[in-house]
Amino acid sequence: MLDESIVNIIRENQNSLETILGILKSDLRYINCPELASFKEFLLQMGASLDIPDDIDQMQEEPKEEEEPLPQFDSEPYPEIPEAKEYSDELMDAAQAAKGKAAEAAERGDYSSAIDFLTESLRNQFSNLTLCRRAEYLLKLDPPRPNACIHDCSFALNNNPDSAKALKIRGRAYALLQKWLEAAADLRRACSIDFDEETDRLRKEVDEKAHEIENRIRAAEIAKQQEEERAKEERAKAYRDRVMREKEMRAKEEEEERQRAQNAAYEGMPGGMPGGMPGGMPGGMPGGMPGGMPAGMSELFSDPEIVAAMQNPKMVAIMQDIMSNPQNVSKYMSDPEFMALYSKLMAKMGQGNVHCRVC
Repeated sequence: MLDESIVNIIRENQNSLETILGILKSDLRYINCPELASFKEFLLQMGASLDIPDDIDQMQEEPKEEEEPLPQFDSEPYPEIPEAKEYSDELMDAAQAAKGKAAEAAERGDYSSAIDFLTESLRNQFSNLTLCRRAEYLLKLDPPRPNACIHDCSFALNNNPDSAKALKIRGRAYALLQKWLEAAADLRRACSIDFDEETDRLRKEVDEKAHEIENRIRAAEIAKQQEEERAKEERAKAYRDRVMREKEMRAKEEEEERQRAQNAAYEGMPGGMPGGMPGGMPGGMPGGMPGGMPAGMSELFSDPEIVAAMQNPKMVAIMQDIMSNPQNVSKYMSDPEFMALYSKLMAKMGQGNVHCRVC
């Protein structure tokens, strides 16, 4: 059986591996990246044949086929696309006559004249089919005019998005410009609408180029997504760390404040209670406590209620009065605030029920 812990590690890193494999499928030369040295060594040990440049720098200097300078083709102005006119027999006859002359010129190989005649025909009677025919002739010029062809086909497709003829012609024009993704999109759709073997052969050739680009785009998108997720996780971790630090700082400040309050309570007693409470407090605490508070006394002032009470000027004054003369405690027995503090002090000192002893 497979070790489940190792399987989990593979699952956690699956996306990264698929990204790398996608890049290598589109261009194996990236196996020469120093970061993939161990992976390359593993492939060679497994008997893989890697017929690629040994030097990554050499790889980067070699331009890819699609990165080679593109041939220079036509630019604007493009042939006129006349506005449609209201139908009339006279205009229709003129348009048909011009189309006939265009066909004759095309048979002679005079595509420039054929294009002019088709433009004349369009001025008399606009037709998507005539516009597509002119686009087809634009590709047969020497040199061809693929950009003007695309201009005509795009206009025709704006009128009729399902024109297979316009899609086929524009797909060929895009292929001539080495715009493989655009060419593939047009040719795939054209074949789905009106299949023919010649267009399908071109589609297959274009698809090979397009798939390489699509794989690179997909790999780049995955890498970008993973980078965004990594950055997001780093931001989340930084936020968690900051919250934890702030929480620790608040806890530290609260502890320091508690210590300051406790120290202030000690200092509020006469002389810091050196030598103990003179004469002993009623119900216990005899004789005084030489050398300062005994260890058990510190427990009194770990109680937040006692600390708060000893910061009350009224309670401090009462305690000072009692310490100067323990018999004065009787003056305050009717004060519920004092009795609450007094009872808690006695209970902390293990003196039992204060009320019974005082009575």
